[in-house]
Amino acid sequence: MGSGTPNTDRAPMIRLTLPGSSRRPRHRPRHPALSVVIPLAPDFPVTDVTDGDCDDSGVSDVSGASGIPDRQDVCALPAPGAPCADDAERAIRSVLDQSLRSLEVLLAPGSPGATAPSAVAATRRWARRDERVRLLRDAGLAAAVRAARAPLLTVLDPRDVVVPGAYETMTASLRDSGSRAVLGAAHARSTVDGDRDARASRIRARLVDAPEAVDEPLAGRLLARTRLWDAAAVRADESAEALAIRTLLSARNVDILECDVLAYPEREGGVDARLARSLMRARALAVVTAAPAAIRSRLLGAWMRDELVDLAACAAELPAGGVERLGAVLDDLLPGPADDAWALLPLLDRALVWTLARGTRGDLDELIASRIEETTVCPIQVVGDLYSPLRAAPPVLDRIADLPAELVAVRSADLPLTATASVRPIAPGRLEASGLAYVRGLSTGDTGRLDIEALDEAGCLLGRGRAERRRAPEADLEADDPWRSHIDSGFTAVLDLGDRMRSDGRVRLRAVLTVVDRATTAWLPDLSSVSGAPDAAAAPGTGAAAGPACAGVTLDSACLEDGVLTLEGRAPEDLERLVITARSRRDHCALATARPASGAWRATADLHDAALTTGEHALTWGAGPGRGGPCLAGAFLSAAPVELNGQVRSVRLHAGPDRAMTLTVMAPLTAFERSRYGRTQLATGEAGPIRSAIAFESLSGRSDEGDPAAILADLRAHDLRVPMWWTVLDGAMSAPPGAVPVVRGSRAWFRALRTSRVLITDDILPDWFSKRPGQHVLQALHGAPVGGPHPMDSAACTTSPARRGLGLRRVPQWDLLLARDDEAARHLRAVTGYTGRVLVGRPPRTAGLLAGEEGRRRARAELEIGAGSRVVLYVPARCAGTCDEQWTFEPGRPLDPAELAARTDSVVLVRGPRANGTRARGAAVVDVSAGPNMEDLMLASDVLVTDCPDAVLDYVSTGRPAVLHVPDMSRYRDVERGLYRSWPEGSGLSIAFTRADLIEWVRAALHDATCEGSTRGWIDPAPVRRTLKRVRAWIRNALDDER
Repeated sequence: MGSGTPNTDRAPMIRLTLPGSSRRPRHRPRHPALSVVIPLAPDFPVTDVTDGDCDDSGVSDVSGASGIPDRQDVCALPAPGAPCADDAERAIRSVLDQSLRSLEVLLAPGSPGATAPSAVAATRRWARRDERVRLLRDAGLAAAVRAARAPLLTVLDPRDVVVPGAYETMTASLRDSGSRAVLGAAHARSTVDGDRDARASRIRARLVDAPEAVDEPLAGRLLARTRLWDAAAVRADESAEALAIRTLLSARNVDILECDVLAYPEREGGVDARLARSLMRARALAVVTAAPAAIRSRLLGAWMRDELVDLAACAAELPAGGVERLGAVLDDLLPGPADDAWALLPLLDRALVWTLARGTRGDLDELIASRIEETTVCPIQVVGDLYSPLRAAPPVLDRIADLPAELVAVRSADLPLTATASVRPIAPGRLEASGLAYVRGLSTGDTGRLDIEALDEAGCLLGRGRAERRRAPEADLEADDPWRSHIDSGFTAVLDLGDRMRSDGRVRLRAVLTVVDRATTAWLPDLSSVSGAPDAAAAPGTGAAAGPACAGVTLDSACLEDGVLTLEGRAPEDLERLVITARSRRDHCALATARPASGAWRATADLHDAALTTGEHALTWGAGPGRGGPCLAGAFLSAAPVELNGQVRSVRLHAGPDRAMTLTVMAPLTAFERSRYGRTQLATGEAGPIRSAIAFESLSGRSDEGDPAAILADLRAHDLRVPMWWTVLDGAMSAPPGAVPVVRGSRAWFRALRTSRVLITDDILPDWFSKRPGQHVLQALHGAPVGGPHPMDSAACTTSPARRGLGLRRVPQWDLLLARDDEAARHLRAVTGYTGRVLVGRPPRTAGLLAGEEGRRRARAELEIGAGSRVVLYVPARCAGTCDEQWTFEPGRPLDPAELAARTDSVVLVRGPRANGTRARGAAVVDVSAGPNMEDLMLASDVLVTDCPDAVLDYVSTGRPAVLHVPDMSRYRDVERGLYRSWPEGSGLSIAFTRADLIEWVRAALHDATCEGSTRGWIDPAPVRRTLKRVRAWIRNALDDER
């Protein structure tokens, strides 16, 4: 390997050959038409850099004394996805595979050590393989530009991929137009062309006349004459984006192509990496200070819309100093309130970014919370003002400092039109479009004329049809709008295109809605081709019926009656052992399947059975080893989703693009109850007077146990006769004896919580709940005072700040808080800020342990476990009903129940979550997820194995041993549970970190339990009975409050 003498005006070059290679490398073109520069180094080093390692040369005049971070500031942040070897190879291959062969690839690794060694090694291989590839020694981006030999040049981020044929299209455009630069479109690799609104190409355009062209980052999309790049490359360490912006601004005319030329990856990484990327883009945007106002506004607006809004919305999750860095950037770059940059952001996004830069942290937190509690939809109303006929009134603006009037004025970004439609030919040259068209936050009655326009590939209008409005009951579910109903947003329009509609032409439909003094538009689903014949099939995805059924198992009909779902379909006659199965991501449920006739099948599912979990399931069939597949939609189920409403649960059947059937099991709620608008009306409308009644919730409806259930049982035992309501997730769950179940989200549930005089819960109250005068709330927070999954009682690292903040906003509504002991009371006051009354005493739920030996015999008899059997109760925290994460019990997990049973010669009871149908399997393993209750299971067992703090504290009060199984203490403490202080090390509990340790602890505990026999201790009944008596007295006093 050798190298030539470096030219003083050119970057040093390494020429690499592959000794002994049987394949001749592609020859380097003597006069390439295009130079492609690929900077391999990230915009800043991947590794941490100390104060003296960051070179500020060339950027001090960009950042100056402003808040834009210099390189030293940014080096302290994680690299936003530095290119790896696979990235570099993918990018290089996409360039070399272009139909334009006359090109060169210049690889700029930057300063020594700046690029990952694997990426450098990959580029060396390409340089050996193809002489068009040059690896420049220690060259940065500016040096690589100066080394280019072609008259045209582009800079490609090594994480991006060039679309096939892109460079030939772009260079041909410049050759034909004589423009100085050409700018193509881009899309994420996970999307396809057509997801983006159509834009017509513009040739020899002035950039100020097409500012929307700069919405996406420019690097990789811009191809320009090399002399423009050379003149713009004045800073040694400038980023590719900054150089691209400077180059584009120097071009007098530009070809703007509507076709995609670049595919970029979905930006990965956490919030810290996103922050780093945003700060680097801020450095790039600093060069636009002298740009035309329209371009500067567009660049800044796109940056705020695409990056800053998301970062501001998760401000509490940013790394230390992140909010301050963003604020400093905005202090220098933030446009004035009247600037057109704000036109790209909806009102609540404008408020968020402005408050990040100019407001207080309290107002920022209020805006963030409102996005979760309420919505990002902004309610808009028509007013009689001649100059401002539209007015926005989001409630959150009343809770923060006043914003500039220009920011709260209604702009086009606040009126995005949502439109969907199915299209069918009804006569030669005539189309009928039927669908929905609405603006979220704006009543349909406040809108004007709706037109459906047909355009050809060049954007020329082929025809227009005025839409007739109709009712669409499904619209409120689609809109997810809490402020307005859109059931009148349906439409039907007929377009008469005549002979202007060709069978081989592409037709695009666009909805145009008039809103007072302006129009808002939206593209309807694309029609790749439309035939003029009325019997022609509609385009895919527009609601057409399926063609002839293909060979396989098809689902033709469905029926829901008395809580039993019946599915019927067709199947080949040779499938004798056919079984239909509903498969979800975490489990599967085989349906009872029969073959009532030749070629037919019938399957049933009892929706009372929790084994068929709530959620989405793929319907599949199996007929023995190697035979199976998806159930396909028959002709009557292909056109549109089918919903069947029941009293227990409801179901939805939907066919995907490949006709594979999906079954969604839902709570038995009406469309109104499921819609965001319906929920808002039920939460804020007239509820009626306060009643002498009690509403109970345990784990937000996921449980029928815990402290609320113990309190209910005690009230019944003392003959308290008032209506009692119990929240359940659906009709498959039952309420404790004496309570009436109300399904969470139903009209009855809203009424129960809004009108009951007493509310008893062990979880966060719903976001919408606002305590009325005369109502009293008893909070029995589940969990133990050592930290845990409750969002208000866990270390900050384990709970999102937004969720924790929402929980704390509910604290002032509590009237009584239960605590296990004085230490727990102090702890709960500290972490929640609660200042009201605290009742200290043994948890009410432990009343279930008072049954002693008699309860033990009864529980074992119910489980069919012999009196002499040794029993281990296994309660993993994720399955204890205290965490939303799903869990399965499989070999290879930190603990396999079947292995535990075999190695300890015991029966293992596995307590999983009741609400998700998780099941444990194995010899000597009994799944008790669906019952009996936790206290009976504790009585029946000899040893508890768990990582759940509240379970272990309740269990040890019986005098029997418990083993805390924690394979990874750091993850258990800092990620899963969020423990405080030194727990569990200082608790005196047996702690097992490995399987071997666990087996030994359990064996020893079982041996001790066997030796002790029936002499084991049981809990003292006095403390828990005292707690229940005091709770009962508080409830009676609250019920007597007639305010």
